Amino acid sequence: MILKVYVHDFHQEIGHTRATIDLLNHLTLEQKSGITEIHICSFTATEPTKLLDFPNAKVVFDKVPFPNLYPFILKSFFFQLWTAFNYFFEKKEGVVHLSVGIAFLFPDIVNIQFIHHHWDEINDLYKNTSIHKRFYKWLLFRYFNILEKCIYRRHDLKFLVLSQFSKDYLIKKFSLEEKNVLLTYSNVNTSSFFVLNESKNSILEKLGEEAAFVKGLDFSKPIFLFVGAFERKGLDIALKLLEKNPGLQFIIIGKSESGSREMLKSDFLKIFYVPFTKKINYYYNLADYFIFPTRYEPFGLVILEAAITGLHILVPKKNVGASELLYEDSFTTFLDEVDFDFSAIKTFSIDEKIKLADSRKVSLQKLSWDKSAALFYEKILMKYLPSPRR
Repeated sequence: MILKVYVHDFHQEIGHTRATIDLLNHLTLEQKSGITEIHICSFTATEPTKLLDFPNAKVVFDKVPFPNLYPFILKSFFFQLWTAFNYFFEKKEGVVHLSVGIAFLFPDIVNIQFIHHHWDEINDLYKNTSIHKRFYKWLLFRYFNILEKCIYRRHDLKFLVLSQFSKDYLIKKFSLEEKNVLLTYSNVNTSSFFVLNESKNSILEKLGEEAAFVKGLDFSKPIFLFVGAFERKGLDIALKLLEKNPGLQFIIIGKSESGSREMLKSDFLKIFYVPFTKKINYYYNLADYFIFPTRYEPFGLVILEAAITGLHILVPKKNVGASELLYEDSFTTFLDEVDFDFSAIKTFSIDEKIKLADSRKVSLQKLSWDKSAALFYEKILMKYLPSPRR
């Protein structure tokens, strides 16, 4: 079998790509044996042979041209045209097409990381922007919604979803059969995210040139961390909450979806801004608290990454997939249910972080990547794969 994966950009640092990579990599060698080739169809990619652990399969990067197309609606439209053209003119037997969301028009399997209809129903952020931006966002959302209607209503498709609330919404919205929608929680790659048993000053040295972004951090005082796109992930909510307690240290990693940096200005907080990093585990280890008041998150892998590195988590409970795995966690505060007690904040020692991380690993084991990959194989891939080699 040839597996074709469609995603705009294929990099470990992108959450939806990382989740797809981990799901595939956690298939057993026997399960992988039926896949002879994997094609990554994307604008840009980190060398796929380095990210995908398929020693007996040919791994190919099928590059889609013009990666710098702008605005995004044009880029997405071109991706669909290009991949559709190749789909119709290079048809082969034994090819299975896996699309990350609505990237590709003719998938067999859809790995859903985001449901645009759901977000559109609760999103009012774009209403506060300029007229031309409001029009563009309106047009973009209509485009996404049309694509979801065209693709997701096909009853021959198999879907992977990341949370129970996403599964419930998808089935109801698109009148799908429950058997065609498989819940496979994401999990953390513990070889990439873990508590470092070393001082924060040592970690700072390992950041190299990036240490300039966090110059001036006082490690004797608590440090808060935010990771993600500013608007949807709720950076404004985080700032409003933290500014009630002047002087707090706040590391912000990510960027504004509108390109603005106005949100990074604060007279009450010590803000350390990191626009992009490939060393995210170091920043988790520098922090004590992870604040992520996202407005809508079908999963939110960064939440579990922060959890597995021993941070106290501040996150909403509603419409957040990863929160479903932390309902019983005593070091998680659900911001839409209770007020966080800032008078009790503290720095966490390495031993405290290790103890907390280890207890979370135990609770998350029942939803490990191995089990999600096994479900993916048994409920979906077996439909397309030849019998495993003995």
